[in-house]
Amino acid sequence: MHAYFFSNFQILLKEPSFTIISVCMKKFITLAFVALFCLACDSETERTLSTDLQVEGTEVFNISLAFEESLYFGLLSLDDYRIAERDSISLPGCPILSVDNDSSQVRLTFQANPACDSQKLERNGSILINFSRNTSTESIRTLIYDDYSIKGIHLDGDRSFTVVRNGSPASIQESFTNLRMTNPRGSTTRISGNFSHQLQLSNRQLIGFTSTGQLSGINIAGREFTMQQTSPRQYLTTCLLQGNLLAQQGVERWSISRGQNKNAVQHTLTFSLSSNCETNANLSLSDGRSLSFKL
Repeated sequence: MHAYFFSNFQILLKEPSFTIISVCMKKFITLAFVALFCLACDSETERTLSTDLQVEGTEVFNISLAFEESLYFGLLSLDDYRIAERDSISLPGCPILSVDNDSSQVRLTFQANPACDSQKLERNGSILINFSRNTSTESIRTLIYDDYSIKGIHLDGDRSFTVVRNGSPASIQESFTNLRMTNPRGSTTRISGNFSHQLQLSNRQLIGFTSTGQLSGINIAGREFTMQQTSPRQYLTTCLLQGNLLAQQGVERWSISRGQNKNAVQHTLTFSLSSNCETNANLSLSDGRSLSFKL
């Protein structure tokens, strides 16, 4: 009997000790796992935030490029297009040019053309330009995207260019609202803007221009943004005709919202001529890093 109680007493002494050790080991393993998980989460979060900022920066450049690359077509006059059609003068991207004199409409149709030296970026679809006159001194050019895309970015909407004859003959005012850009993944950006374009003419031919103004809109992440051209974009027609679509000079300040009670982030896009007509586009991100773009 004594041996029985002694044996059970030993078991009772051993079992709690084993249970405590087991529980401690389980807690240690759990805590270690949680710590490793948290470290992994922090690392993953850091990578995600870093990647998102770069994605946001790339979208900034793509918006700027998609908006600006067709600007040249809105600045040409109806006579410019008539002369180009009559004399078979090539335009940037080598579109098929059709001028309807009865309706004062121009159609530019883009398609793959390996023989086109100025087709450095893929353009598809058409751009329509309607010429009309509001008054004896004011005329309107309406640029309409017709199933048009550049670099895989699909554009929908129209842009209005106003020319006032009794003002500066080399100045054109532009405005538009809710121009839609859809990327290859189906995500959409909407932009509105107001700009002033100063033309440089020689013998009534457009040889260059500068552009100043601002954009506002909502990006693919649903965040509101604004863009202010703090230094005018400068273009040369000779460079555009070679397919170099980026401005030779200019600075854009982009401000992108982070929601209520949070400061917006600021990115700066700078264009600079590197050699001949080749341009570098450098985007300084809000965290101090830089992204560089070339065509």
